[in-house]
Amino acid sequence: MSTAEPRQALLEELRSHALVLGRVRLSSGAEADYYVDARRALLRPRAFRAAGALIAEIAAGTGADAVGGPTMGAIPLACAAISAPGGEELTGFFVRGARKEHGLQRWVEGAVSEAARCLVVEDTVTSGSSMVSAIERIREQGLEIVATLCVVDRLAGGGEAIERAAEAPFRALYTIDEIYPERPDRDSPGPSTGRERSVRSARSARRTAGPVARSALAAITAVKLATPSRRRTTRLTSCFTPVRVATPVASTRAPS
Repeated sequence: MSTAEPRQALLEELRSHALVLGRVRLSSGAEADYYVDARRALLRPRAFRAAGALIAEIAAGTGADAVGGPTMGAIPLACAAISAPGGEELTGFFVRGARKEHGLQRWVEGAVSEAARCLVVEDTVTSGSSMVSAIERIREQGLEIVATLCVVDRLAGGGEAIERAAEAPFRALYTIDEIYPERPDRDSPGPSTGRERSVRSARSARRTAGPVARSALAAITAVKLATPSRRRTTRLTSCFTPVRVATPVASTRAPS
């Protein structure tokens, strides 16, 4: 199966099952008019298999031998990756929100060894605080972080925070613009502006380029960072049928 097949399958599942429209409060304290509950898609067979295939392939490409991240978001992703074709050599782990006061009293649980090279994963990223906290715990245990990944990036600055904390590349399988092109805050100023997205694209390209190309891309990125941003208004016509969504419970809190 080619990469395009699981990628399209997962995108369809996220659009159909993960997007919830309605006023919700995020764990950061901010309010939003929509919520991406990726687990509503990931814990269905088709999305689970597709996510596993994509993550296992990325783990192989980064040289990772362990996949995991903060509870609860990383648990289905780690399970999917280690059970996918190509994931047979991977082990899974998760980082607790609070350390156990009995037993081994560990922050990081699972089959991960002290010499593991970790791909740190999360389902949805907004501010990135959950991933940053998990990265700190992973480092305390002496594990190496080779890359970080989320399924959906809400383009609210979390990716940059995660990349800084991990000192390793960050990648999103999808952005919120792919899941919900008509989102009401698409053209809002702030961390999700087109300027930051273009800078992220340049950084991503630099990581996969050769030495000469990396030098050129680094110069381009520096110019972008030094140039004052100008808000641009764009309109995008939906390329898919509007998804059927459920009304969220008022107390729903979204992952960071």
